[in-house]
Amino acid sequence: MAHTVAVLADHQIPYHDEGAIEAVNKYIYDLKPDEIVINGDFMDFPMLSTKFRRNHTTRYALQTDLDEGKYVLKSHRKAAPKAKITLLEGNHELRLRSFIEEQADVLEPLLDTALNVESLLGLDTLDIDWVQGWDTGKALWKREGLIITHGSWHSKASAAKSHMGYYGSVIFAHIHRPTIYGETDYTGVPQIARSIGCLCNVSGDKQPPRAGTTPGSDWIQGFGVVHFTDKRYQVHSLDIINGSVIGLNGKEYNG
Repeated sequence: MAHTVAVLADHQIPYHDEGAIEAVNKYIYDLKPDEIVINGDFMDFPMLSTKFRRNHTTRYALQTDLDEGKYVLKSHRKAAPKAKITLLEGNHELRLRSFIEEQADVLEPLLDTALNVESLLGLDTLDIDWVQGWDTGKALWKREGLIITHGSWHSKASAAKSHMGYYGSVIFAHIHRPTIYGETDYTGVPQIARSIGCLCNVSGDKQPPRAGTTPGSDWIQGFGVVHFTDKRYQVHSLDIINGSVIGLNGKEYNG
């Protein structure tokens, strides 16, 4: 039976690109996927990070960012009202748990009830599944030999490392640009690891904090579509250029 999955990643709210997301939603509305997998780093939680210098203007914006996250999730649900939607934990969502465990451990009993991504974003009200466990390798989506997970390698060899790390075909995120690496296994079946780009801003003043001192990033916006049949699947990577994507149907969608 045919089954279609849209794969989105790295919105990194509040650094998301509204135009890119709008274009994706317009395409998803026409695509009518059976599932949407949001592959980690949907939220950025910059005020909880210890890796980058905190910006005092965003230090108290947690509720604002959560409200924006709810709005974007509602837009995805509106674009695909019948689809199953799954949100996988990425390393940036992990910042919430890590901050509480390391700096506010008195609140740890609330991690299972109120102070978690699932509750704070109201995922139940939108019928969105939450899969935790980026740090333990459990934040995975699987179907017919294909794994979708946020990933943890960040280098020019991320695809090769992901291929070796998951021993087969995987769609990962984390590096904010498309890349691919593949080998054929001993049975003659291609095993391919690939990333699909991001939905955060890739230029201008509203990019997520990042390492390095270069004036611009090498990030590329995009998302993925996977078509499953009874015997195999096909992964398509779609780039978003200046808020525009050309769908597999040949139609252009603009944000």
